[in-house]
Amino acid sequence: MPRGRQGEVEAGQAIDKITAGPEGVTVAEIEALLYLPGRPRDTLTRALRIPALSPGWKRSLQQLLEHGADNAAATAA
Repeated sequence: MPRGRQGEVEAGQAIDKITAGPEGVTVAEIEALLYLPGRPRDTLTRALRIPALSPGWKRSLQQLLEHGADNAAATAA
């Protein structure tokens, strides 16, 4: 697939980062917020401001923020 085009990615194809998101939160950081203990409230807040974040992840992160960042992992829907 030519660089810069949207579409499906198959095993072995390269993925290049072309821009950073507005809040500078990585996918790995989002996963850590959802599934690991010790969630920083400021990172939860920044993550919730990401327009491209899926509605399910936003719901889960909002629940974590409202019910205490150190609760058990939320279930992303």
